[in-house]
Amino acid sequence: MMFALRGIAVCISVFVMVYCATSIAVSLSWRHLIFGIRQRPVRQVADLLFVWRIFPLLSAAAVTAAFTIPSFLLLEPRSIHEPLGAVPIALGFCGAAFVLFGAVKATTALRRARRAISSWTKDALPTNAGAKVPVLRICGKVPPITAAGIVRSRVLLSSAAESVLTANELRTALNHELAHLRRRDNLKKLLLQFTSFPGMQGLESAWLEATEMAADDAAVASAPEALDLAAALIKVSRLAPLEDPVELTAALIRTRAGSVRARVERLIAWKDQQRVLSTSSSSRLTFGLTTTLATIAAVAMSYMHLLIGVHMATEWLVR
Repeated sequence: MMFALRGIAVCISVFVMVYCATSIAVSLSWRHLIFGIRQRPVRQVADLLFVWRIFPLLSAAAVTAAFTIPSFLLLEPRSIHEPLGAVPIALGFCGAAFVLFGAVKATTALRRARRAISSWTKDALPTNAGAKVPVLRICGKVPPITAAGIVRSRVLLSSAAESVLTANELRTALNHELAHLRRRDNLKKLLLQFTSFPGMQGLESAWLEATEMAADDAAVASAPEALDLAAALIKVSRLAPLEDPVELTAALIRTRAGSVRARVERLIAWKDQQRVLSTSSSSRLTFGLTTTLATIAAVAMSYMHLLIGVHMATEWLVR
């Protein structure tokens, strides 16, 4: 029993230390990341920003699963009964607090989204929009057009938005929302709620803006369609005062007017080349795969030495 408790304390302690250290590093470095990737297609920018945002969770889980647990199970004597030190106990409480805070925040966001969607769809009627997911016509002006749901995905279209948009504008607006659903943006937002950490708001805002532009690119295939979507953005933004959207939904228009203006200007200047990936993307992919395989091979060759080092570090931590 004591062996299991020590193992749990060690694993939680390492997870918390790695998670906090990498979270601080990410919060301080994400602006440099944007500067380095700003010339890439906006879809890649959105994906890289999201990966960088959840990198602390991925790295902490990888270190704990690949090194901490094996080193403890293989190298820790089961017959030694040493009391736990103050450090692992304190880190254990910190880890429990992180998990509890994240779970409460994610659950609260889910409940808020369910209440809002239930209110919006109270008298909703299905429309024949020809989309692969249900499109429901709702009363009122807010939200004008919104992608809602994580498991049961659907698009909510207000009667006010439907009345002011032309057929082509409505089609591109719906394509924008469908792009959010294909990319699982609402699920990603839920994960961000669970992994909340101080100092990440700027990175999350940058990711949200990039996801909107990525959905814009996915919704149009020509300059006329880009103009249709730009017109839809302008018309929808004039329907009602912009409000903060529910966290786990993807509205066509978000609160920041500057973001809407930037998207409209970008769509007006849209070129066919925007949807084409850089010719050097394949070479970057090859380089990334080669680097990853080389790293895995290096770790595999020195794995036992790494386990010994990790075990020595955790022994010092427990004492």
